[in-house]
Amino acid sequence: YTELADSIEGRARLLGQEPEAREMLLKAAELRQEAKDPRAAIDVLMYLVETFGPAHDVHELLIPLLVQARMIPELLATLAAEARIVAPEERAPILARIATVKAKQKDHEGALEAYAEVLALAPADPAARAYVEAALHGSNAGSGSEAGGAGDLRLRASDILAPVYQAA
Repeated sequence: YTELADSIEGRARLLGQEPEAREMLLKAAELRQEAKDPRAAIDVLMYLVETFGPAHDVHELLIPLLVQARMIPELLATLAAEARIVAPEERAPILARIATVKAKQKDHEGALEAYAEVLALAPADPAARAYVEAALHGSNAGSGSEAGGAGDLRLRASDILAPVYQAA
């Protein structure tokens, strides 16, 4: 599979931004996955996004590979790009995933902001409400260790929850 993927990818790169090149690059990425070379598949898919812009079909292949490779900054960037291109009703679960990843990375401020976006779209989202309410009470792990401390996170959580509670 590797030699075939190399050949297809090489021809696709020569075609530049022709529509045929996009399809060839997708095929090359799939072949790289079949050849058990996820890093090479990631490289092809990232090149595809850089060349042709964000696209759901590419993200669908790329996101699981980024998770498997533990490439967190790239995963977050890809999820953010996906959130920008999907329909508004599909955005909340993607933003919730971004928030979850940020929380696991101990980026409590980033998680709080992502959950704020979730609550703006889906005020009843239980995970988002639970996280923001925990921040309000100062009970998110490590919430006092970031610059600005727990007080700033609690204040931001209060700002996020106020319109949610007022609308309820």
